[in-house]
Amino acid sequence: RLLENGLLVTSMSTRWDEATKKVVEYEKHNVLATALEGGESYFLSPRLTEYVVAMVSTLPPLINAEFKTAALTNAAATNKLAVCLGDGSSYEKHIDNMGGGDLRKLTVLVYLQQTWEPSLGGCFRVYPQDGEAVESDAGPGDTFIDIEPVGGRLLAFWSDTCVHSVCPSFAPAGRGQRRWALTVWVHTTDPDAIQFDEEAEAKHFNDANSHEQAKN
Repeated sequence: RLLENGLLVTSMSTRWDEATKKVVEYEKHNVLATALEGGESYFLSPRLTEYVVAMVSTLPPLINAEFKTAALTNAAATNKLAVCLGDGSSYEKHIDNMGGGDLRKLTVLVYLQQTWEPSLGGCFRVYPQDGEAVESDAGPGDTFIDIEPVGGRLLAFWSDTCVHSVCPSFAPAGRGQRRWALTVWVHTTDPDAIQFDEEAEAKHFNDANSHEQAKN
C-alpha cells in the first residue's frame, strides 16, 4: 500500500567519482525507497512498522551480550524499505557506514518478496576479508559470496565494516517479481565503536581515506 499511495520515492545515494575526484549524489536506477515512521502512515504498513519496533527493542541487549564493545542502543535506529523494480536495478559496492559522525553499527535486513528464482537476480554480494569465497569478475583480485534474496531470509552484519553490493535484479513479469528489502540500522552509543578498515577501503574503493568518499 505504501507504493500504491506514492510514498516510495527514488532512492538516492552517493559515490566517489574518479573523474572529478569528488563525492557525487546519484539516483539508484529503478529503486524506490521510504522510511517507516509510523504516525499517520502506520496503517499503510502496520506489520512492517511493528517489525522495526521489535527489532530495535530486542536486538541491542542480545548483541551486546556477545559483543560488548558494540554498545548498541534501542533508543536510536533508522530504517529503509526499498523495492527494486527490475530492468537491472542494483546497488553499487559500498559500506553502509563510512564515517562522518554516523553511529549506525548493526545492519539487519529482511527480504519480503513471496517468490524468487535465480533468473530474477538481485543477490546480496558480500566481499569478505577472509574465509571462503569465490573468484569475482567484478574487479581484479575481488572475491565474493552471493546470497540469494529469498523471501523471509534475514541478514545481519556490521554497518561499518561489511563491504557489499546488490547484483542487478529483473522483474519481467512485473509486480510479483520485484525485490523488496526492509533494512533496520541499530545505532551505537559509543563513537569509538565505529571501525575503519583502511586496507579493505583502499582495496575496494581505491583510496585509504575512502570513508570520506563513499558513504552510502
